[in-house]
Parts: sequence; structure tokens; C-alpha cells
Amino acid sequence: MELDKIYNIDQSKGMRQIDNNSIDLISTDPPFGINYRSNFKKDKFDKIKNDDNLDWFQDFANESYRVLKDDSALYCFTRADVYPQMYNAFIKNGFKFKNLIIVPTNSKCGDLQASFVTRFELIMYFNKGRKKFENTKLKKTSESYRNDKRFNAPPYVNRLPAYWDWCKAIEHNSKLVHPAQKSIDVYNSMIQISSKENDIVLDPFIGSGTTSIACINTNRRFIGFELDTGYFNIANERIVAVKENGS
Repeated sequence: MELDKIYNIDQSKGMRQIDNNSIDLISTDPPFGINYRSNFKKDKFDKIKNDDNLDWFQDFANESYRVLKDDSALYCFTRADVYPQMYNAFIKNGFKFKNLIIVPTNSKCGDLQASFVTRFELIMYFNKGRKKFENTKLKKTSESYRNDKRFNAPPYVNRLPAYWDWCKAIEHNSKLVHPAQKSIDVYNSMIQISSKENDIVLDPFIGSGTTSIACINTNRRFIGFELDTGYFNIANERIVAVKENGS
């Protein structure tokens, strides 16, 4: 497939067109099978397409393993009620579970009279083989450890934490063009930690194009799939704007 391009097709069709062992990193935020509709805006977004079940997820996990190179990584957003099904799908085909990453948000949504506010997003982190972290400046930017006198070396020189306190998971409301839009910062982090410059990053559910923009920011190549024509067009508009004006 042509690199640095988003395809207006379902991921199940797109994945089959990718060669075995050809992708360096997968980072994605798939539908959770919950008929999600965001309440962030007064004029609500439409529901996400094909978000009524997870019957397709095992096939997606299988294809992800096939297209990834040996010793590579996969990041996949999840949530508590669908995490077991997603986890088991990846483990079944050979992925090695490494961490459940927690990324804070500023969310204030939910049934506030009968449930707690979820102020974080969850990301499953898997390896195909063993993918060592790349050297990144993210190891030195944690607010929580920066002034801690117990540390003689810059924070995170030895270990990156599974709690990513240096970024927010969700894009600011004023920038939302997609109901499940994640921040550029969280994708910049995944891509820098687990790939090298000019590596190929795949996002099979690319939505409004955040992964592709992060790849442009960090000098990576990308392939993306988006079934919804409206978001496909928005993603391409954002890519053009970034190339012309910067991130």
C-alpha cells in the first residue's frame, strides 16, 4: 500500500492488503462496541460507525499480529468494560502483554449521581517479540518527578512509568472534530517511545487523522484506514494544514 496515505475503507479490507511483517508500530483507538455518542458538544456528533458489537475484534487482532514485524509494539485504547475481550483477543494470537497504561484526562462526563467520574483513559501495550524503548526526551519531562530530590539523575532515565503524567489523553474541547478524538501529545508519545524515524506506523481506525499528524511531527511514515467518509475528509484536511502550517 502507498505510504503516508489514509484510505476510506473498513480496516478489515485494508488490513488484508498489507504484507506480512511489514509494519513497525500499530497505535490505534478502535470502536468499543458500545454505540458511543459524545456529549461534549451542544450539537452532538453522530454515533461512530460499526460501533454496535466487537464480533470483528478477534480477526483484527489476528491481522495486527500478521502485519507487524518481529520485535515491534502495539498500543490500543480500551475501557474497563471491554478490556477483557480485547485483551484475550490479542493474547490468543501470540502478543505479549506488557502494560496497561493510564493517561489522565479532564473529563467531567458520566452519570454523576450514580457513578464516579473517569478521569483517565486506558491503553493496552503489547509486544510482538520484545520491542525495546527508543531513547526519547519524554524521559526527562515528568512534572511529578522533576523536583524530587531523591532522584540524582533526570526522571525516567531508567524506567518509563505506566502512568503518563506528561500528557492528556483527550484533545481540548475547542479542537474536537471527532467524538473520540485523542490528543496529539499522547500519540506523539507512543510513536517516539516505540518506533524510529522513517518507521511505518499503522492506525486501522484513524478517525480524524491524529496518528498521521503525530507521524508527520516525528518524521515517521503512516498508513491509516477510516470507514466514515466525513472523518476521512477531515483527516486529510488536517494533514494538509499541518504540512502547510506546522502542527
